[in-house]
Amino acid sequence: EGDDGAGDTATTATDTASQAAAGEVATDVGVTEEPCPNAVNPDNGCIYLGSLSDLTVGPFASQGPALVDAQQAFWNRVNEEGGIGGAYDVDVETYVRDNQYNPEIHNQVYQEIKGDILALAQTLGSPTTAAILDDMIANDIVAAPGTWTSAWDFEVIVAESGAPYCVDAMNAVDWFAENNDGVESVVAIGPPGDYGEDGAAGAKIAAEANGASFEFIESAPGASLA
Repeated sequence: EGDDGAGDTATTATDTASQAAAGEVATDVGVTEEPCPNAVNPDNGCIYLGSLSDLTVGPFASQGPALVDAQQAFWNRVNEEGGIGGAYDVDVETYVRDNQYNPEIHNQVYQEIKGDILALAQTLGSPTTAAILDDMIANDIVAAPGTWTSAWDFEVIVAESGAPYCVDAMNAVDWFAENNDGVESVVAIGPPGDYGEDGAAGAKIAAEANGASFEFIESAPGASLA
Protein backbone atom coordinates (compact mmCIF):
# COMPACT_ATOMS: atom_id res chain seq x y z
CA GLU A 1 0.00 0.00 0.00
CA GLY A 2 1.37 3.42 -0.94
CA ASP A 3 4.04 1.86 -3.22
CA ASP A 4 5.33 4.63 -5.54
CA GLY A 5 7.46 2.32 -7.65
CA ALA A 6 10.69 3.33 -5.93
CA GLY A 7 11.42 -0.29 -5.03
CA ASP A 8 11.14 -1.37 -8.65
CA THR A 9 13.40 1.48 -9.73
CA ALA A 10 16.00 0.52 -7.13
CA THR A 11 15.88 -3.11 -8.25
CA THR A 12 16.30 -2.10 -11.91
CA ALA A 13 19.24 0.15 -11.04
CA THR A 14 20.86 -2.69 -9.06
CA ASP A 15 20.36 -5.13 -11.93
CA THR A 16 21.84 -2.63 -14.41
CA ALA A 17 24.85 -2.05 -12.14
CA SER A 18 25.36 -5.81 -11.85
CA GLN A 19 25.26 -6.19 -15.61
CA ALA A 20 27.81 -3.42 -16.04
CA ALA A 21 30.08 -4.96 -13.40
CA ALA A 22 29.90 -8.28 -15.20
CA GLY A 23 30.95 -6.63 -18.45
CA GLU A 24 27.57 -7.09 -20.09
CA VAL A 25 25.87 -4.46 -22.25
CA ALA A 26 22.73 -3.27 -20.48
CA THR A 27 19.71 -2.44 -22.59
CA ASP A 28 18.59 1.15 -22.29
CA VAL A 29 17.46 4.04 -24.49
CA GLY A 30 18.10 3.04 -28.08
CA VAL A 31 19.37 -0.44 -27.20
CA THR A 32 16.90 -3.33 -27.10
CA GLU A 33 17.01 -7.06 -26.56
CA GLU A 34 14.52 -7.42 -29.40
CA PRO A 35 15.94 -7.67 -32.93
CA CYS A 36 15.95 -4.75 -35.33
CA PRO A 37 13.15 -4.44 -37.90
CA ASN A 38 14.18 -6.55 -40.91
CA ALA A 39 17.11 -7.84 -38.86
CA VAL A 40 20.05 -9.46 -40.61
CA ASN A 41 20.69 -11.43 -37.41
CA PRO A 42 17.31 -12.19 -35.80
CA ASP A 43 18.97 -13.52 -32.62
CA ASN A 44 20.77 -10.22 -31.99
CA GLY A 45 19.45 -7.25 -30.08
CA CYS A 46 19.22 -3.84 -31.75
CA ILE A 47 21.06 -0.53 -31.48
CA TYR A 48 19.11 2.37 -32.97
CA LEU A 49 20.96 5.35 -34.43
CA GLY A 50 19.27 8.51 -35.70
CA SER A 51 20.07 10.56 -38.81
CA LEU A 52 19.04 14.18 -39.27
CA SER A 53 19.81 15.21 -42.82
CA ASP A 54 18.78 17.59 -45.60
CA LEU A 55 16.55 15.35 -47.71
CA THR A 56 14.17 17.62 -49.65
CA VAL A 57 14.39 21.40 -49.91
CA GLY A 58 17.55 22.69 -48.21
CA PRO A 59 20.84 23.71 -49.88
CA PHE A 60 22.32 20.22 -49.39
CA ALA A 61 19.29 18.22 -50.52
CA SER A 62 21.35 16.69 -53.32
CA GLN A 63 23.94 15.35 -50.84
CA GLY A 64 21.78 14.42 -47.84
CA PRO A 65 20.12 11.31 -49.32
CA ALA A 66 23.51 10.03 -50.53
CA LEU A 67 24.95 10.43 -47.02
CA VAL A 68 22.02 8.51 -45.55
CA ASP A 69 22.40 5.75 -48.16
CA ALA A 70 26.12 5.46 -47.48
CA GLN A 71 25.59 5.12 -43.73
CA GLN A 72 22.96 2.46 -44.27
CA ALA A 73 25.31 0.54 -46.57
CA PHE A 74 28.10 0.74 -43.99
CA TRP A 75 26.00 -0.53 -41.09
CA ASN A 76 24.40 -3.21 -43.24
CA ARG A 77 27.89 -4.56 -43.89
CA VAL A 78 28.60 -4.52 -40.14
CA ASN A 79 25.36 -6.43 -39.53
CA GLU A 80 26.18 -8.95 -42.26
CA GLU A 81 29.51 -9.58 -40.51
CA GLY A 82 27.72 -10.45 -37.27
CA GLY A 83 26.87 -7.03 -35.86
CA ILE A 84 28.40 -5.36 -32.82
CA GLY A 85 30.21 -7.96 -30.73
CA GLY A 86 28.07 -10.65 -32.32
CA ALA A 87 25.24 -9.45 -30.08
CA TYR A 88 23.63 -6.37 -31.65
CA ASP A 89 22.62 -5.32 -35.12
CA VAL A 90 22.54 -1.58 -35.87
CA ASP A 91 19.45 0.13 -37.29
CA VAL A 92 20.02 3.43 -39.11
CA GLU A 93 16.78 3.39 -41.09
CA THR A 94 13.94 3.71 -38.57
CA TYR A 95 14.90 7.14 -37.23
CA VAL A 96 15.94 9.06 -40.36
CA ARG A 97 14.42 12.54 -40.40
CA ASP A 98 14.50 15.52 -42.80
CA ASN A 99 15.97 18.66 -41.19
CA GLN A 100 15.56 20.78 -44.37
CA TYR A 101 18.81 22.41 -43.20
CA ASN A 102 16.72 24.55 -40.85
CA PRO A 103 17.81 24.82 -37.18
CA GLU A 104 14.22 25.02 -35.91
CA ILE A 105 13.09 21.97 -37.88
CA HIS A 106 16.32 20.17 -36.96
CA ASN A 107 15.54 20.64 -33.26
CA GLN A 108 11.92 19.60 -33.78
CA VAL A 109 12.74 16.27 -35.45
CA TYR A 110 15.58 15.66 -32.98
CA GLN A 111 13.14 16.01 -30.09
CA GLU A 112 10.85 13.48 -31.80
CA ILE A 113 13.48 10.73 -31.91
CA LYS A 114 15.94 11.41 -29.07
CA GLY A 115 14.06 9.14 -26.65
CA ASP A 116 14.42 6.18 -29.01
CA ILE A 117 18.06 6.36 -30.13
CA LEU A 118 21.44 5.64 -28.59
CA ALA A 119 23.29 8.22 -30.72
CA LEU A 120 23.10 10.27 -33.92
CA ALA A 121 24.88 8.68 -36.85
CA GLN A 122 24.44 11.98 -38.70
CA THR A 123 23.48 15.53 -37.83
CA LEU A 124 23.93 17.59 -40.98
CA GLY A 125 24.97 21.22 -40.73
CA SER A 126 26.83 23.47 -38.28
CA PRO A 127 23.97 25.87 -37.36
CA THR A 128 21.49 23.00 -37.19
CA THR A 129 23.74 20.91 -34.93
CA ALA A 130 24.41 23.94 -32.74
CA ALA A 131 20.64 24.19 -32.19
CA ILE A 132 20.60 20.81 -30.40
CA LEU A 133 24.07 20.83 -28.85
CA ASP A 134 23.05 21.78 -25.30
CA ASP A 135 20.33 19.14 -25.28
CA MET A 136 22.72 16.47 -26.57
CA ILE A 137 25.18 17.36 -23.81
CA ALA A 138 22.45 17.24 -21.16
CA ASN A 139 21.28 13.81 -22.37
CA ASP A 140 24.71 12.31 -23.18
CA ILE A 141 23.78 11.76 -26.82
CA VAL A 142 26.89 11.32 -28.94
CA ALA A 143 26.67 12.60 -32.53
CA ALA A 144 28.69 12.28 -35.71
CA PRO A 145 28.08 15.59 -37.51
CA GLY A 146 27.96 16.16 -41.24
CA THR A 147 29.76 19.43 -40.57
CA TRP A 148 33.39 20.28 -39.94
CA THR A 149 33.61 23.49 -37.96
CA SER A 150 36.59 23.56 -35.60
CA ALA A 151 34.13 24.20 -32.75
CA TRP A 152 33.62 20.42 -32.56
CA ASP A 153 37.23 20.04 -31.38
CA PHE A 154 36.00 21.29 -28.02
CA GLU A 155 32.81 19.22 -27.62
CA VAL A 156 33.23 15.79 -26.02
CA ILE A 157 29.90 14.44 -27.29
CA VAL A 158 30.80 15.14 -30.93
CA ALA A 159 32.57 12.37 -32.86
CA GLU A 160 34.27 14.27 -35.68
CA SER A 161 34.20 12.63 -39.09
CA GLY A 162 36.86 14.72 -40.84
CA ALA A 163 39.30 17.60 -40.60
CA PRO A 164 37.81 21.01 -39.67
CA TYR A 165 37.43 23.71 -42.33
CA CYS A 166 40.00 25.75 -40.39
CA VAL A 167 42.64 22.99 -40.59
CA ASP A 168 41.89 22.24 -44.26
CA ALA A 169 42.40 25.91 -45.12
CA MET A 170 45.70 26.02 -43.21
CA ASN A 171 46.90 22.93 -45.06
CA ALA A 172 45.90 24.40 -48.44
CA VAL A 173 47.84 27.64 -47.89
CA ASP A 174 50.87 25.81 -46.48
CA TRP A 175 50.89 23.34 -49.38
CA PHE A 176 50.77 26.16 -51.92
CA ALA A 177 53.57 28.05 -50.17
CA GLU A 178 55.79 24.97 -49.94
CA ASN A 179 55.31 24.08 -53.61
CA ASN A 180 55.49 27.56 -55.13
CA ASP A 181 58.43 29.27 -53.40
CA GLY A 182 56.19 30.95 -50.87
CA VAL A 183 53.00 32.98 -51.10
CA GLU A 184 52.55 36.77 -51.05
CA SER A 185 48.80 37.22 -50.65
CA VAL A 186 45.81 35.08 -49.73
CA VAL A 187 42.12 35.79 -50.27
CA ALA A 188 39.35 33.65 -48.79
CA ILE A 189 35.84 33.88 -50.24
CA GLY A 190 32.98 32.28 -48.36
CA PRO A 191 29.59 32.62 -46.71
CA PRO A 192 29.08 34.06 -43.23
CA GLY A 193 28.86 31.69 -40.27
CA ASP A 194 30.74 28.58 -39.21
CA TYR A 195 31.40 27.35 -42.73
CA GLY A 196 33.00 30.35 -44.46
CA GLU A 197 34.40 32.10 -41.40
CA ASP A 198 35.96 28.96 -39.91
CA GLY A 199 37.80 28.25 -43.16
CA ALA A 200 38.81 31.90 -43.47
CA ALA A 201 40.23 31.87 -39.95
CA GLY A 202 42.52 28.98 -40.86
CA ALA A 203 43.59 30.64 -44.10
CA LYS A 204 44.42 33.83 -42.19
CA ILE A 205 46.54 31.99 -39.62
CA ALA A 206 48.49 30.21 -42.35
CA ALA A 207 48.86 33.37 -44.44
CA GLU A 208 50.34 35.28 -41.51
CA ALA A 209 52.65 32.37 -40.67
CA ASN A 210 53.93 32.47 -44.27
CA GLY A 211 54.37 36.26 -44.26
CA ALA A 212 51.49 36.86 -46.68
CA SER A 213 48.76 39.47 -46.64
CA PHE A 214 45.20 38.24 -46.09
CA GLU A 215 41.68 39.35 -46.99
CA PHE A 216 38.31 37.70 -46.38
CA ILE A 217 35.50 38.46 -48.83
CA GLU A 218 32.14 37.47 -47.41
CA SER A 219 29.81 36.02 -50.03
CA ALA A 220 26.16 35.15 -49.49
CA PRO A 221 25.31 31.48 -50.14
CA GLY A 222 24.58 30.95 -53.81
CA ALA A 223 25.97 34.34 -54.86
CA SER A 224 28.21 34.67 -57.89
CA LEU A 225 31.93 34.49 -57.12
CA ALA A 226 32.83 36.58 -60.17
